[in-house]
Amino acid sequence: MTDSPRDHAEELIERARALLEMGRLEQAEEFARRAVAAAPERASALLTLSRVLNRRGDGEGALEAAARVVALRPDLAVTHYWYAALLGDAGRFSEGLRHAREAVRRNPGSAVELGVLARCAAMVAGCADEARAAAAEMLRLSPADPVAQDLARGVYTRLGDWERARETAQAVVDARPADPVSRFRLGEALLNLGRHAEATAAFLSTLQQRPSQDQLETTAVVLLEAGLPEETRELFSRVCTALGRPDPTVPHAAGTDERLIAWQLEAADLLVEEAGRPDMARPVLLALFADNPRHPDVRTALGALVYDVDGDPESAWELVAPLVEAGHDSAEAHAVAAHALTDLGRLDEAAALARACCGRWPHSSLVFEYVEARCHGERRDHAAVLEATERGLARHPHHPGLLYLRGRSQLTVSVEDALPTLRAAIAADPDDHEPYFWLALGLNKLGDRQAAEEAIATAERLSGLDLRSSLGGPPPKEEAPR
Repeated sequence: MTDSPRDHAEELIERARALLEMGRLEQAEEFARRAVAAAPERASALLTLSRVLNRRGDGEGALEAAARVVALRPDLAVTHYWYAALLGDAGRFSEGLRHAREAVRRNPGSAVELGVLARCAAMVAGCADEARAAAAEMLRLSPADPVAQDLARGVYTRLGDWERARETAQAVVDARPADPVSRFRLGEALLNLGRHAEATAAFLSTLQQRPSQDQLETTAVVLLEAGLPEETRELFSRVCTALGRPDPTVPHAAGTDERLIAWQLEAADLLVEEAGRPDMARPVLLALFADNPRHPDVRTALGALVYDVDGDPESAWELVAPLVEAGHDSAEAHAVAAHALTDLGRLDEAAALARACCGRWPHSSLVFEYVEARCHGERRDHAAVLEATERGLARHPHHPGLLYLRGRSQLTVSVEDALPTLRAAIAADPDDHEPYFWLALGLNKLGDRQAAEEAIATAERLSGLDLRSSLGGPPPKEEAPR
């Protein structure tokens, strides 16, 4: 008697899983594809194929198969968990967060699902508390699991909670004392707590036995992210020597060498974005521009610096305009251009550019819908603001700037609709005074004077401005960051 198609598919799935465990990935993919062909509506076949493709480095293929699994079995926690994990790997954290939440809702007592939720939430603006709560619950469920401890360490690292990152990193080291990666991650936490001698010792312990290129590069990145404290300069110099590269913080070190230009640009970006040290990055970028005035990535990086740090939109536009006009494939260059055009009052150009970028880079972490909505807001085109923010919030539901602009425009249509949006903007960025002001304005319109007084008092405390007398009009303006 011959096997039924369902039984045959199960055999193929089991064979694919066994081959995956043995690391025979090409054969595993062959059997997984045969299983999908035999039972295309079977979730376990597609899930196995997605796992195999992920191991083979085919992220897009793995995502596509995982999306099909979710569509087939949206009732299973594992389908949402796996899809969320892959979306996180692809940097699509807002999308991943929705599925991670669903996975936890369907299987609330699982540390695995909670770990993915914590990771995605940590990467989405306004969700830090959710990330901490998920990480804490994961550790409560699996207190002795070094995998859970390391995942929590990653979450705390992302949130800048360095003491908790140190505690969880130490727990992993205690469980895996011979693992150099665990000691390295402990060193990262110690470094950011200012315990430089202990951090240096931890780093050196990971680099003593023929460190790989990846280990050396990661060490350099972590030191730069911490602002390269003086106590770590000797270690950094040794790492650069081992990499065969010059110190990237020395101006003109790259000359016109493409490989070294990329090295210095990465260092400058880390110093600005992670370490908050634009003063260290500025001489490097100016020297790179002097040596490579037509280099698109150099122009973009310098343009971002003069816009974000110096508040000079005119110089920023002059740097990136040739790149935009030439159609250079860089979302960052176009973002600098769109923001600069907005500040220069060229609102039609800025809005059109931002709208085009939404379609050109649909998965970019740069929120072009915010720039577009900001332009429409400047023109008091509230209908256009609502349309742009609706599109943006579909991808970035916790973006404080989008929520704020949407709530402000909703006040012109429906106060009842605006108040929840403004409260969501406050939850996403509780240190920005503007949503509190507009919330107070809405509450005042509804006659809730006490709540309006509380909101305006908070706005004044955060801004240091006298806003109470301005309830009849907009507050002094401060733009949200890109």
